[in-house]
Amino acid sequence: MTTARRTVARLGAVAAVILASACAHPSDGPRWARTGQSCPEDAPAVELPAALRDSLGGPVPESRATSDDRWAAAARELPGGFAGEMLEGGLVVFLVDTTQRDAALAALAARGGLAGMDPKRVRVRKVRWNFAQLYDWYRYLGLHVWSASGLVTSDIDEAQNNITYGVKDESGRRRLERLLAELRPPPPCFLVAIEVVGPIQL
Repeated sequence: MTTARRTVARLGAVAAVILASACAHPSDGPRWARTGQSCPEDAPAVELPAALRDSLGGPVPESRATSDDRWAAAARELPGGFAGEMLEGGLVVFLVDTTQRDAALAALAARGGLAGMDPKRVRVRKVRWNFAQLYDWYRYLGLHVWSASGLVTSDIDEAQNNITYGVKDESGRRRLERLLAELRPPPPCFLVAIEVVGPIQL
């Protein structure tokens, strides 16, 4: 699947999940998880420790790779800290280091990641996390967070450049925040956002 089609498919899949679950949205939107840390605005993007990353297993075989697996692999190889892409009046590519725009887009185009688009017409947007960092933390946290009663949804949100969890209610938010704070290490600043979405109504 080309990157452009992958982007459309990803957006379509997200929309389908939203429609199918028919969640109510009591909160105004996601807010950063409170895990007892001091979070200055310039807090660094801390990678998952190598030992924990290695414990998750090696690369997924191509035959079983998802779009997230492929984006994480690209982020480990491309210059500029590739963090995904989306369609927003044209193609937008997310980069940690936008000064490497030309090199990043050239490398992405060489992989077929621009779907034949002229790199000059592709916009780039600066973000904190590359996709491999988001992916590693998401897999690690996924081993722990689903034990928190009230968790409804989870996603790597490339548009917001974070990991987003949806919970049933405020008590679910508090339980999830306590669980995250107890992890060693806990997720770093500006990585996890939590939104109260209400119960799934099938």
